[in-house]
Amino acid sequence: MEFRTFDAPAGERLDVAIALALELSRTYAKELVNEGYVTVDGRPVGKPSTKLAGSEVVSVVLPPPRPMHVEPEDLELDVIYQDDDLAEEVDYLTRAFHYNVPDALRPQVAAGQLVWVPFGRRYLQGIIVRLDDCSPVEETRDLDAIVDPQPVLSPLQIELAHWISASYLAPIHQVILSMLPPGVTQKVELVLRPVEESPKRAVAGAVHLIEEIHHPAPVRKTVENELAPLARP
Repeated sequence: MEFRTFDAPAGERLDVAIALALELSRTYAKELVNEGYVTVDGRPVGKPSTKLAGSEVVSVVLPPPRPMHVEPEDLELDVIYQDDDLAEEVDYLTRAFHYNVPDALRPQVAAGQLVWVPFGRRYLQGIIVRLDDCSPVEETRDLDAIVDPQPVLSPLQIELAHWISASYLAPIHQVILSMLPPGVTQKVELVLRPVEESPKRAVAGAVHLIEEIHHPAPVRKTVENELAPLARP
């Protein structure tokens, strides 16, 4: 227990004086008076509303904090309104693309691996975030290659990425990309070389490109890598 004393302010209520002097809530100050922890000039005072003359010495015994025990409770809540736009936004934030793993790669595949996949007309890298027995979509494309058998993300990191995405409304692929060390992901580079006989006539938009291709050095174009989280059936 802690023992505190202070000189009483003139004309103030006892509970207000205690709250101001000891920086307590007025409710707690009332409880201290009612429970007998407060004396004025050494005598117990039973009323928090007692007026002070200003010549008294107020003594307060502060008891140890009372333990608080809170029991969790399950609450059944009815959904009375659902925002379809918000539901679509949440789906975008957590969206993963499903790929089939060819039989030759099944013994090697693991969550957290960096892999190469066809994505539309592009060829991109992705991270396997989950392995499923079935896919919610009927047609899935095959995973093409595993970049490294050693996963670049652990199960705990993948779980953390999902928590960050849900808590801060961040797209899951951006969260995962921020977890990877620099230089882990790769880019696709297209190299254009002229054929022996280029067409003499070309549309206006292609003339400049043909001239560049005929330059002594091959034309190189870097396609920025777009990392996508993957799940496979």
